[in-house]
Formats: sequence, structure tokens, C-alpha cells
Amino acid sequence: MQGQRKIPTLIGILLIIAIMMGIGFVFESLSKGQTRASSSIEPNKVTVTNVSDTGFTLVWQTEDLTSGTINVTGSNGKKYSGFDERDTTGKLGKYTTHSISVRSLTPQTNYDVTILSNGKRYPIDKKNYQVTTFSTLSATPPTIDPAYGKVVMTDGTAADGAILFLTLQDGQTLSTLVRSSGSWIVPFTAVRTSDGSGYIPISERMSETILVEKAGVSSQVLTDSLNDAPVPDIVLGQTFDFRNRDAKKPTTSTIAKVPATTTKTAVLGAETSTNTIGAISLTSPVDGASVSTTRPQITGFGIAGKKVTITLGSVNPSVGSTTVLSDRSWKYTPVNSLSYGKQSVTITTVDTKGKPIIITHTFTVLKSGTQVLGDATPSAIIETPTPTVDPTATDAATLAAEPMPTSGSLLPTILLLILGSALCIGGGSFLFIK
Repeated sequence: MQGQRKIPTLIGILLIIAIMMGIGFVFESLSKGQTRASSSIEPNKVTVTNVSDTGFTLVWQTEDLTSGTINVTGSNGKKYSGFDERDTTGKLGKYTTHSISVRSLTPQTNYDVTILSNGKRYPIDKKNYQVTTFSTLSATPPTIDPAYGKVVMTDGTAADGAILFLTLQDGQTLSTLVRSSGSWIVPFTAVRTSDGSGYIPISERMSETILVEKAGVSSQVLTDSLNDAPVPDIVLGQTFDFRNRDAKKPTTSTIAKVPATTTKTAVLGAETSTNTIGAISLTSPVDGASVSTTRPQITGFGIAGKKVTITLGSVNPSVGSTTVLSDRSWKYTPVNSLSYGKQSVTITTVDTKGKPIIITHTFTVLKSGTQVLGDATPSAIIETPTPTVDPTATDAATLAAEPMPTSGSLLPTILLLILGSALCIGGGSFLFIK
């Protein structure tokens, strides 16, 4: 009978250590993979813009393509849900940039906000984001033509989905998404001062700061109100200064030889008057009108065969277009419903000489029936008081929720301890081989 062969104790110990390290490495890799997956859908650069007395916009970015929705609850107990402005068909899309507007809110009210990224709630185990709506102003807002332009990538393709922030001199921060064509437009209807206490004062030349971001690439642009219609093309990743170029600003004054006339027209059952400016006009809804539908028909006159671009909405505006008919008339009905309250419509077209013309009207959509944004389920939001974040600072204010922990899971460590103990207890079986 052959005697037992003894494996040295040192080799047995090294074998146990090697097995433990291998198991630990496998579990740690799995844990890091799970942490990375969670981090890639975590909202970052969460920013609130376009604040008014009845709404606001929340924008953020994610590393991976994710769906995004928000749940909102007010200090008055009302709850709302919001969806990305591109999700107009009811189906959630996946994006790396996210922009959601909430409307029909109550003035001067605190709202807690949670983000659902791929259905996962953020912030995790932390205080919710908080936004406070402005108070309602009795003064009449000034008329300021919108800023617009185009953003392209370095290869000349459209920067579709890029987030554009614009801060007017002494004013609040506004935002919009760059469209699939690369175009963007920011209306200045009812734009307020940085603290929201009043409408922005108007001067002949007001400076503007623009920040464009997408997929970790950004552009910083300086321009002014005499050089923002249009802003010269922005190439993402580059820096520009378009101030003091003295570009000729498109005007809404009389620009054609056809004399201006005043007409009477019935707008949604209410007789109102409108000014026809030269050969170009916006006849419905007229400036200051009140309408009883969330999809008002937009009508006017222009140059036959020319394109008319229509921008609707004060917050995250929608853009459409139509062509002027042979009788010089045109009409357009928005695809999406407008929210109740103050709204704006801006048309952009050209005259007989190709000169760009912009006309802006403000109007009010009267509330009838239920709110546009349906109530969320009571369990959708956990009310948690948070410090108020100023959403209207000159630089786009990033909401400062506490950062998520980035360390790995405790599971590998626990399993490693259990396996290590088991191996140590049964280690004697590896020390001798018959």
C-alpha cells in the first residue's frame, strides 16, 4: 500500500488564496458592470429653464439612450406627469438629451420633481429636485422678436437633439432643442428678469449668451439682439462671438409699398381687429386675442409661393410651415394642442425682395374642461422637502441634488467572506492527497 503524498501546507494556503481572489474578481467585475449600467442612465446636468407663472422646463442628459419622463407634485397637493416634447405619439423614445415642459401650474408654488430614466427613479434615496413658479405679473410683456438659427456638427450635418440654452442680458435662462433640420428658435415672449420679479427691460442692443450641448461636446456663443435673427450657423464644439456685427435685424414695421390696413375678423367666435402690415400679415389669432381651443387655426397673407414658418408656444415651441397660395392667403393648424394660458405665435417669411419678415402675436388659450397634464397616481411621487434652487441664474442653474454613490455592491464582499471561511474550514482536505 502506497503511503500518503503530502502537499506542503504553504502550497495549500496559496491555492486557497488564488481561488478566493478569482471568485472575488468575478463578482467585482459583475458588480462594476451593474454600477456602470446604472450610471449610464443616470440624469446629469439637470437644469430648469423657461420658468413662468404657470410652467417650467426640465432638461438633462444621459450617457446612454434612455426614455425620460417626470413626475411633479405641488405644495398644493396637485400632481402632474410630463413627457419629452418629441414623444408626441404617446410612445416613449430613447434619447441622450431630454427636455420636458410642464404647464398649467399654479403661480408662486413650490413643486417637487422626480425623473424616471428608463423607468428608474432619480434622485435615488435623496431629496427631490424642486422648482418654484413665478408670480403673475399685471404689466404687459414687451414685444421682442425671437432669436433663431442653425446648429451643425463638424461634418456639416444637423446637430439633431442638441440642447440650446440662451440667456438674454439681465434675463432668465431659456432653452430649446435643436430640430432634425439643425434649426432652432427661442421666443422672447414674456421673458423675465433673472429673479423673475418683472419683465426684462428692452434696449436697442442687448447681449445674449448661448450654450449648446450634445454628447459631451459643447459650444459657447456670444451675440446680441441685433445679430440673432438669424444667429450665424453654430458648429458644435467651437466658440463664436457674433456681437457688434451690426447685421440688419428683420423688422415687423411696414416693409412693402402696399399700405397697411385694419380689418375686422371673427376669431373663434369673438370679433377682434388686426393690423395688416404691408403685403405680409398675421390675421388670426390677432395680438391680444383670447381663444377657446387648444389648436387654433393660424391664418394670414403673404407672397404667393413663399414659405411661411410658424412657431407656436411660449415654452418649448413647436415649429411648422406652410406655403402661401396663389390668392396670397395661407393657413396652418397646429398638430399638437397648446396649454391653457398665455401663448405666442411667430411667423417667419420673406417679402417680394427676399427680405426676412418676422411677426409675433401673443394670445390667451382659455381653460375649458380638464387640465392638459393629467394627474399622476398618488404613489408616483414621494413628497420630500428640499432646499430651493434658483432656476433663473444668469448661467443655466444645474439642480444640486446629492450625487449618487459610485462604489460597488457589498454582495461580492459578503460572498467572498462566506466562501473564504468555508475554504479555510475545509482547507485540510486540500493538504493531503492519497
